[in-house]
Amino acid sequence: MNYMNVIFIFFLIGSTIANNTHFEIMDTFAEKSTQKQFIVWYFISNKAEKYEINSEEGIRRYINFKANLKYVNEVNAKNLSYKLGLGEFADMTYQEFKKNYLTMDWKKYQRSMRFLGLTKSFEEMADEVDRKDTKVGTDPDWTTKYVGVRNQGGCGSCWAFATAGTMEGYYSGTYNMLSTQQLVSCDTTQWGCNGGHPYYAGSYVQQIGLVKDSEYPYTSGNGVRGACDAAKMSGTKYKVTTSRYCEKYTQWPEMKCTTNEIQDQLQIGPIYVGVEANQDLMMYRSGIWEGVCSYGPNHAVIAVQRTSTYFKIRNSWGGNWGDGGYFKVKINPANNDTCYVETSTWYPTI
Repeated sequence: MNYMNVIFIFFLIGSTIANNTHFEIMDTFAEKSTQKQFIVWYFISNKAEKYEINSEEGIRRYINFKANLKYVNEVNAKNLSYKLGLGEFADMTYQEFKKNYLTMDWKKYQRSMRFLGLTKSFEEMADEVDRKDTKVGTDPDWTTKYVGVRNQGGCGSCWAFATAGTMEGYYSGTYNMLSTQQLVSCDTTQWGCNGGHPYYAGSYVQQIGLVKDSEYPYTSGNGVRGACDAAKMSGTKYKVTTSRYCEKYTQWPEMKCTTNEIQDQLQIGPIYVGVEANQDLMMYRSGIWEGVCSYGPNHAVIAVQRTSTYFKIRNSWGGNWGDGGYFKVKINPANNDTCYVETSTWYPTI
């Protein structure tokens, strides 16, 4: 890399970074060459910790960055209700992103739950779809229950973050960040960095409980599940007394979501839901997202609010992604139950 270019880039970054967010910094360089934009993005995203920019890996990432920049500009030019941006994943292909972050395999979980007799396929239940939701209004915003946004890293542990984070939203008084690592390493009914299901996670936190994150901190961001460390589980365990998992498509009446159950529960606290994370969500920056969904839920998140037009969702991809780590998805039952957010849910009773 040209030495003077590096000095120039660092000068510009230094004069911009103090009072601006990740996306705002990139806006400042939007008229610069793609190379300069990549260099800025590389440094403010701390990618130097992962790969050298002057390397074959750096060039491969630059090629991905160029493709994503083109995609972002094309989508934003359509003036949709949401904006994309050059966030945490701008140097990844969607296929790579899916492999590392979206290991939740909906078809595998359907087979697993069907084995227990808890669900039918979408095809089997298609005639029972009720797409009418006549209840409107705005639920409380549970964002204030949280401090910062957590980052699962390159591990498909979204299910653990959604489980622990949902529990955290129900505790009052002293804020307690609960251990996602304990779930990833110690819940043997799950797949660790290869995904998990709220039904089983709910059973674990009810029977075993979770220690604080400070006692059993997260280490699986590198994609390694890690062995369960019993010594780190000696502290106070936070449990749920009971919990509720429900689906819209099930043959078991006691597990079928009642009308407006998700909205009603959001009056009480946040809830664990699934969503289909496609390429638009990968590059999401702000606004009310309304991407077309057709595959199935492949990512676990936390719904913190429902208004008459959108769900507000807490993600686990860090604060540099999306709107400070959150996103809004447009309520549209015809879009596969609001991109599967309204398909199933889990929430605890503390």
